[in-house]
Amino acid sequence: MNNLSNISESYLKNLDSYIKELIVRFGSGTEDNIESMNHIELGYLGGNFGIKIKNKELFVSDIMNALEDMEEPPQEVKEYYPDITEREWQASTRLSTLNLLLSERLIILLFENLLKKSEKQIKPVDYNKNKIINNSMFFGNK
Repeated sequence: MNNLSNISESYLKNLDSYIKELIVRFGSGTEDNIESMNHIELGYLGGNFGIKIKNKELFVSDIMNALEDMEEPPQEVKEYYPDITEREWQASTRLSTLNLLLSERLIILLFENLLKKSEKQIKPVDYNKNKIINNSMFFGNK
């Protein structure tokens, strides 16, 4: 288990808001991207840490794993990409799951770095209002 199991609930909420802000900034501040942040949260399930569906005992990576079990692409995907093969679909869903799991591990590393700083230095961010993040908190002063 990593050091994150010892962090306070308020600290986790503040870090959750920072991660959501970073995701929105990375993907762009579209209405869909911002709205999706209202349905996820960082949290623990059974001693494991990750991105989960808000207020539910369900990791987003578990949903992605379920998509991997679909041997054929859904009809909607076939309509966009009629030439996609089953193998290409399976590779795409697997890669999506691996990217999500990698993101969760990077979040853990980021959090562990932030834990070295005082909790008083971490302030909540309202990602819905696209406030500016002090990037030096994440990447150090330059």
